[in-house]
Amino acid sequence: MRFAITDIETVGSKPGQGTIIEIAICIHDGEKVIDKYETLINAEKKIPPFIVSLTGINEKMLQHAPLFEDVADEIFDLLKDCVFVAHNVNFDYNFVKAELDAAGFQWKPEKLCTVRLARASFPGHRKYGLSSMCELFEIPNFAAHRAMGDAQATSILFDKCIEEHGFTIIHDMLKIGSGDSFLPNHIPNEEFQQLPTTAGIYFFKNEKGEHLYIGKALNIKKRVRSHFNPDGGERQQFFLREIAHIEFQETGTELLASLMEDAAIRKHFPKYNKAQKKKAHPYHLISFFDQKGIHRLQVIKGKTAQSIHSFPSMKAAYQWLNTLKDEHHIQGRWIGLHNFQGEELQEEISVHNQALENALQTMIAKQPSYLVIGRGRKDNEKSFVWVQRGNLKGYAFVDREQRIEHEEELDWIIQPLPSSEITPYLLKSHFESPKQCYIKTFSDPLLECDK
Repeated sequence: MRFAITDIETVGSKPGQGTIIEIAICIHDGEKVIDKYETLINAEKKIPPFIVSLTGINEKMLQHAPLFEDVADEIFDLLKDCVFVAHNVNFDYNFVKAELDAAGFQWKPEKLCTVRLARASFPGHRKYGLSSMCELFEIPNFAAHRAMGDAQATSILFDKCIEEHGFTIIHDMLKIGSGDSFLPNHIPNEEFQQLPTTAGIYFFKNEKGEHLYIGKALNIKKRVRSHFNPDGGERQQFFLREIAHIEFQETGTELLASLMEDAAIRKHFPKYNKAQKKKAHPYHLISFFDQKGIHRLQVIKGKTAQSIHSFPSMKAAYQWLNTLKDEHHIQGRWIGLHNFQGEELQEEISVHNQALENALQTMIAKQPSYLVIGRGRKDNEKSFVWVQRGNLKGYAFVDREQRIEHEEELDWIIQPLPSSEITPYLLKSHFESPKQCYIKTFSDPLLECDK
């Protein structure tokens, strides 16, 4: 088995937008380096000052250097029968593959990342960048940020990993499906491997444990895998560099995943969640008697312990109040629908108070209370989503054989779940398409409908 330990210097961080300006390859036979290759590459574009400062490579040095297509056959011949090795392998691989593809060469090697190899060989260190490894193991690198200097330093680190664990660790790292080939080197592979293939929510966090992104999926592992797309834009690459940890929470059903994702985003305000980042402020209806003894209603924004009904928006609240007024002949002036300047008669107040009390009982009673019952996180479990009089209350996971016949039973097992302005739409969209769950109402405990 041979290894092509490679390093490149580039302009830009993404193939297609950037290009290689230098490449170095050290061919390693598993015991030592047996061949070396290096060349500058004419980028045919302006070299930014910070690249010149970092690498020492300037436009004058590249004027007479070959284009990549001029040396593609030499590079392909060196790489074609080797395992491709680099420190942060996906970066180098994506650039080299893009250039070889453009030159007409079909190349799809096995890949090995020496960041992950070093992490597996020498666990417990805070940083595994090449400069940190060189400092830790006293590896000489007299030309840091030049392709051959970094390739030779990587070759020495490669040797040290083999000396520590033998070739077993190399074979283990090359196993198909290990996850190493696409996962950014700073994310522990074991965190990806433990992800389930079931429904739930997942959390991307940075080194400080701060939430970067929260998502939902029917297959958590598959969805997380899709984020690590090497062809993503520059913003995507910055995002991937910040991720240090992956966590998850299984939900059993897509509906519960949607509700829990929404609640988690509004709780943690992740940096890269945009659509649901705006803080939810539900609108609540409160009931009170004023100094004249008039039973009044008022819609307020924000949390309140005195809420008798909640709404996703002020518009929805006024629609509800207008329905109440029209169906039950309630005077709009006393339920916040319009201002009134004038004298109230005691007889009017008495009639209004009785009418409003009856109307509220009727309107609120019309709001359904039900359970959405679906699969649980494992085979012997089922999930509940509890909606009480039209408002989301929470969820629970219970034994598959457990029966719930009365709402009072839920108080002991339910996990509260806050609602937001999009909760009604999540529930509605769920009911409008076929799902693997059913609805159970408490007004008729025998009613079980497939939804």
